[in-house]
Amino acid sequence: MAGTRGTGDDAQPELDALRDRVAELEQEVEAVTMFRKFADASGQGLGMATLDGRIVYTNPTLSRITGTTNAKELANRRFTEYYTPRARERFQLEILPTLMESGEWVGELEIVSTTGEITRTLESFFLIRDDAGAPTHIAAVVTDITAQKETEDALRRLEAAVDQSIDGIAVADMSGTLQSVNPAWAKMHGYEPEEMVGQHLNMSHTQEQVERDVVPFTKHVMRDGAYRGDVGHVRRDGSEFPTWMTTTLLTNADGQPTGLIGIARDLTERRRIETQLRMTSKLEAIGTLAGGVAHDLNNALTTIITDVDRLARNPQIHQLAENELEEIRSSSDRASGLIRQLVAFAGQQRLQPMVIDVVALVERLSTLLRPMMGEDVRVDVRADPAGVGNIRADQHQVEQILMNLAANARDAMPRGGLFTIAIKDATLGQPTGLRSEIPPGSYVRIRVSDTGAGIAPENVERVFDPFFTTKDVGRGTGLGLASVHGTVRQHGGYIEASSEPGEGTALTIYMPRVSEAAKPEVVELSQPAPPGTEGILLAEDEALVRFATKRALEDLGYSVFDAASADAAQELFEQHAGRVDLLVSDVVMPGAGGPELYERLSALAPGLKVLYISGHTRHASGQSAGELGDHPLVTKPFAPATLARQIREVLDS
Repeated sequence: MAGTRGTGDDAQPELDALRDRVAELEQEVEAVTMFRKFADASGQGLGMATLDGRIVYTNPTLSRITGTTNAKELANRRFTEYYTPRARERFQLEILPTLMESGEWVGELEIVSTTGEITRTLESFFLIRDDAGAPTHIAAVVTDITAQKETEDALRRLEAAVDQSIDGIAVADMSGTLQSVNPAWAKMHGYEPEEMVGQHLNMSHTQEQVERDVVPFTKHVMRDGAYRGDVGHVRRDGSEFPTWMTTTLLTNADGQPTGLIGIARDLTERRRIETQLRMTSKLEAIGTLAGGVAHDLNNALTTIITDVDRLARNPQIHQLAENELEEIRSSSDRASGLIRQLVAFAGQQRLQPMVIDVVALVERLSTLLRPMMGEDVRVDVRADPAGVGNIRADQHQVEQILMNLAANARDAMPRGGLFTIAIKDATLGQPTGLRSEIPPGSYVRIRVSDTGAGIAPENVERVFDPFFTTKDVGRGTGLGLASVHGTVRQHGGYIEASSEPGEGTALTIYMPRVSEAAKPEVVELSQPAPPGTEGILLAEDEALVRFATKRALEDLGYSVFDAASADAAQELFEQHAGRVDLLVSDVVMPGAGGPELYERLSALAPGLKVLYISGHTRHASGQSAGELGDHPLVTKPFAPATLARQIREVLDS
């Protein structure tokens, strides 16, 4: 018995040890169970793999990220199969070597699920080692950061949009201190962004603008939560500019105001365009007015020219008043030229190209330029001694180009200086440098230069823009050089500008050179008018023009029947049936015009010839070619000889 008890006593320690071991195992099982529950409930993906990458464990979160329903689907598969190709390559080349060397790696990767969905993850790898310290497994903690990265991407896009916006954007706290400004806001005010942050927003405005615009604007924002309207701003250099502002009150989650965000659009260019549109509208009105004025002046000049010509043919009057008649003729010529310039300005003048000797034209024009430029400006005309070729152009337009350039030069030299027109032939090769738009060819180069103040480099390229001017307000419309540029290009020529501040300005015109000889200038008033004996029906509603033209034609031997309207002309035609060989009719008359009158009369007398006359600019510009058909037109003002030659040509055709 004693031996039996002794045996039991000897086994007790073993039983106790066994109980302790069982308890430890139970604790370990409980710990494993708790860890399993923790892992299963974790919002982060947890996984373990062998050193060669075969999966031995994944929790439900990681299974979901990979697109599988349970861990069994992943067992013994390589975890890199679920990476994007780029992430897989990165793991082999970068992550695994780092992991084996340091025992851990943390970074961002992309996992592709079985359905093709890409999840952006933050992954933390570390090694699991045995008791001897040798690595046996790779463990990973995977966090789905897709939503976070999308938010970051959206914020980056928003930041890029703010930074790249052409509108200025600024954020200020409730005290008005600027918290941030985008590059556009800083640039439009002449600063760098860091120079403005921390400063009061009133640095963007003058005191007058603050009182006039900012204070009432801010009151609207505080009352309504947002407001938009015109607000004046000021640049670092003190220059003011207009903006269209949209400002919103910023609030926190409790609705308490925390600051202001303002978006400003610089309206300088828009205001300039609006001004141009207003100027264009005015010019259209001026063009219409110019056409009407030109018509009336053309009628008046026709009367003057015709009567002067008739008086000049009277030997007694010519002898007594030769000088006076010549002065009237010259004045009429100048007035006619002014009308052409007026009509050209209105855009209603048709070019009348002819071969021109440029040197002769410039030398003749210089006699007018010298008094125009003033006594303190010397006018120098320099023609190449080797000779200069001719151009084909509208003489009056070329004169107007040079007059415009001379006027600009005069304004640039208020204290006097030198105005030079240099003319020479130029043969251009392939376009290079400044002449990049000018094709190769033979040209006559006309270089007009002054010794004035010059033009700032940033403005040289803009001198031909419509409405651009460097002159003070009220002294220039910005149309002069734009008009010159348009006229030069209309003739197939080119113009370029060069200038340096303080060194003067040069404008160089390249006009295509022609081989034809220039025709000598013809003074129409001095040419004899061919006579005739035919009958002419003259229809003209302007009485003075009608009477003067009738007398001039009767002096040449014609029988003239005159009428002030189409109806009166038709009545005369029927009364003198068979005696009218030619209808000379104004195109526009009250009631029926010339074309309708001719249609009526030609129905009565097929074969009747017609010659139209007109002082309206649309006829002179060729805009009514369809209205007149193939019949000839003489534009007012005309000399009797001009009309007589055209009448003779029509009758003899």
